[in-house]
Amino acid sequence: MTEEQEGLLKLLKEINVICKENDINFYLAGGSFIGAIRHGGFLPWDDDADIHMTRSSYEKFKNIVNHRIENRLVVSKEEYPEYPQIHPRYMALGSTTILRSTFTTSTPQGQFVDIFILDSIPDDIQKQEKYTEDYNLYLELITEVFIQDSRRSSGLIKKYNRYCRPGKYKDKEAICRKMSKKLFSYPEDTSRHYHIRSPQAPQSIIKKEIFGVPRYVSFEDTFLPVAENAEKLLREAYGADWFEVPEINKVSEHIFIEDQELPYTVYEKSYITRFDTKKHMEDVLERKNIWFRVLNQRNHVNPLTHYIKGMPLIYETECFIKAHEIDLDAWIKAKKYEDLNLLFNSIYKYMEQSHVKYWNVLLAMSESLLYASVYPKVMLGEYSMPKQLMDMYRKERPLSSRLERMYEYAQATESLLESIYTDKDYVLAKEIVEKYIEQMPENIYFARAQIKLLLLEANRENVNDIREKLEKHFLDFPEDPELGKYRGDIYLLCGMEAQAGQCYRREKYLLRNGIELKDLKAKDAFIEENQKC
Repeated sequence: MTEEQEGLLKLLKEINVICKENDINFYLAGGSFIGAIRHGGFLPWDDDADIHMTRSSYEKFKNIVNHRIENRLVVSKEEYPEYPQIHPRYMALGSTTILRSTFTTSTPQGQFVDIFILDSIPDDIQKQEKYTEDYNLYLELITEVFIQDSRRSSGLIKKYNRYCRPGKYKDKEAICRKMSKKLFSYPEDTSRHYHIRSPQAPQSIIKKEIFGVPRYVSFEDTFLPVAENAEKLLREAYGADWFEVPEINKVSEHIFIEDQELPYTVYEKSYITRFDTKKHMEDVLERKNIWFRVLNQRNHVNPLTHYIKGMPLIYETECFIKAHEIDLDAWIKAKKYEDLNLLFNSIYKYMEQSHVKYWNVLLAMSESLLYASVYPKVMLGEYSMPKQLMDMYRKERPLSSRLERMYEYAQATESLLESIYTDKDYVLAKEIVEKYIEQMPENIYFARAQIKLLLLEANRENVNDIREKLEKHFLDFPEDPELGKYRGDIYLLCGMEAQAGQCYRREKYLLRNGIELKDLKAKDAFIEENQKC
């Protein structure tokens, strides 16, 4: 653990004690939640901690902390109007964690744990849509430092601009109080759904039954609570491949200044006198208002805008194919996956943009172009983007038989991962592997799944058969770290601890499957302990 994480773990343990002593439920959230399930602790790069609480639990927790716990405070927008976030924080006042969004405000800035409130909302879908629309507007009105989410609808942007025009803005606080009372007072016992108070929550509306009774799991050197159906919640929030560790360039840091020993007031004295904080906040708010006006003028949140922006990519790709006399069917038949991926790389990058994914933008692609673009992705095991493209296409016209087959294959990959890592339905996973592994021999997920499922039933009598299948897969995927980890598992099963340890130590820096990595580390530690004895 880093020094920051040691401080965060201390705060999480404090929260756990307070909640247990006062009959309050909470759940790990965000990176802390996925770290608990996937890594058994903090994400290696994480510099913050997050929890969920229902509104009633939060109000009880806040009252206890702010009135009984020395040197600790729950900081929120209600108590500190300049506080720039929409979620409260449990904070240690004797330390320093200053963020770029808070360094010129007058709010406390000690090390903290973010608290994301679970608000009960109506079960009716139309009422949920109206709730979400009102909630998103409320977020933007109460937050002055930055835009919570620039993908919002054009209707929300127009409402924001209307509320914030000269002469109207002075009524903003009264408007926000009225909206707050309406949004956060829905009876908890009459709803089956929660709305997560976070603008970046991948899935903002969640069934209460998924959270259920808190389930304690190992977290570093202690045990902390997660949702009762934790894997299902991760599946809904992050997709079927939630267990995979992201690439380093896809993670982010939050902290500007951090100190475990000195209080934030020491740092404030060194720089706060150099700023006209009132003028700074006025400038920041004006910047946000200008940005909203620009969004409106650029028609940034209109899906048609992104559709039009994607048209040149399709045209350029078609011209390239024509100019170089590329026969797509011949490339597909020859399984030129690398060439196909390179040909459609600009389209893939466009589809990965957050606004395009959020609005499900349909690109003007012919059937042959769509098939050639999804074919290499699906056959190599990618399913999310190909499914999105085909889902959009089928809204306009039926899928051809070969596109239906690609959709079936993509769905099979997704179902395989879900059955193994979310539902732990190994019978279903085995059926999927047996049905599709010969049809998608280049799909690494099926090779891995076949060996993993065999190892679950492994013994000294069948281990040689499993090793034989593993070595055949190594011919196709010679450097795959997950298969390398399974080779170590086979060595360990045979009592060859030294060879197993060598495999584990070689693969642990390359393995991206967090669940398998956690298992690898536990087994490697076991081997090292045995060798000491």
